[in-house]
Amino acid sequence: MILLICAAVTGGCSDKSELEQRAFVLDMAIDRGNQNEYILTGRVGVPAAASSKTHAGSPEESSKVLTAVGRSVPEALSLLNSQAERRASYVQCRSILISEAIAHDGLQTIIDTFNRYREFRKTIAISLIKGSPAREMLLLDMPILEMGIARLVESIADVERESNFAPYANLLQLSNALAASHRDSLIPVISINPQVLEEKKGTMLRPKPSVDFIESVESTPNIVNTQPGEMNRSGGTPADLIGAGVLVQGKLAVYLSGEESRIASILRNTYQTGIWKFPDSRAPGKYVSVVLMHSTPMQIKVDTSVQPIRIQMASEVEGVLMEVPAYLNTINEAGLQEMEALISQSLSQQALQLIERMQSIPADPFDLVRPLQWRTWTLSAFERLPWREMFQTAEVNVTIHAHLRRIGTHGEPVAPTVTFWGE
Repeated sequence: MILLICAAVTGGCSDKSELEQRAFVLDMAIDRGNQNEYILTGRVGVPAAASSKTHAGSPEESSKVLTAVGRSVPEALSLLNSQAERRASYVQCRSILISEAIAHDGLQTIIDTFNRYREFRKTIAISLIKGSPAREMLLLDMPILEMGIARLVESIADVERESNFAPYANLLQLSNALAASHRDSLIPVISINPQVLEEKKGTMLRPKPSVDFIESVESTPNIVNTQPGEMNRSGGTPADLIGAGVLVQGKLAVYLSGEESRIASILRNTYQTGIWKFPDSRAPGKYVSVVLMHSTPMQIKVDTSVQPIRIQMASEVEGVLMEVPAYLNTINEAGLQEMEALISQSLSQQALQLIERMQSIPADPFDLVRPLQWRTWTLSAFERLPWREMFQTAEVNVTIHAHLRRIGTHGEPVAPTVTFWGE
């Protein structure tokens, strides 16, 4: 009898919401207006077009871009409902793009809003848009390989996690960094490449003729540039998925280049694999190229018994030889050790330069304070630590050892055979 009564009383679907009554927002962009208003743009999936074979690869047909303006983010979210015949739903939202202006002011308010509204998942990816409105990225985005917008967002996050040229950040990670004491964070940067933007004609993308592209590359002061939005390239999506923004207490401090982002991933224990090149001192103008893979985590030791404090960092990466200068006898024990020393010295020097740059801010996106947190008895005592002052003047020693385990599928480098005429 009790079970029957409970079934009769608790049963019902008075607040049900059918899937056919919802407009699923797949990703969003948030900008700041001249009067401090929030400009919120959402890309809404069109189910009928997404399931159609004819328009499956067309972003214009498989999704629609809607924009609302509000004095706060919740107000803009509410006004977004007035633009479609279905109620907006954010349970399938996978990515949030935030403009540079909002990042300079601070992300605390926006992140707090997303944390409180249960339709936003904690795994939603968050990226920073440099040099242009975040809304522009939704309007210009042109998938190269993905057939659906939903999969496009996930693929971009996978590229950030695997290439290491940009960090990966989601709502949970940024929330934890804001809530934790003495901890800063990195956010991936997406920017519109001006060279590729010139090649875009309507919905088509036609690469420049080779002569024009080579002239534009040679006219730039830095031919190989991994700064966000400054890469020399042609074709592909107009979005550069490279670089990082350093957030100090939720506010944008500086940008990191793609090379600095890779070094930061080693220091943060998020590095996976990548191709690296290093100048070879034995052959001026030549390079040693290797595929470096993660080996051992970064070990951090902080000595507070001296003033200034000392920070010791050590890690190891594994390498596969990819390119060596000709005429050099390198495929032997002595040659490999010489190359390991060359690569290790370069990696350690780059890491130290990046840490010194962060000390000048000061910013600690590498969580170097972690050993002190383990040694502090109470949370209040840890929060009272003047870590930023301690980190700013700290003596840092970084050692990243590269161990070449394999030489690739070839032995000695191929040297041209010199043949004299008449021999």
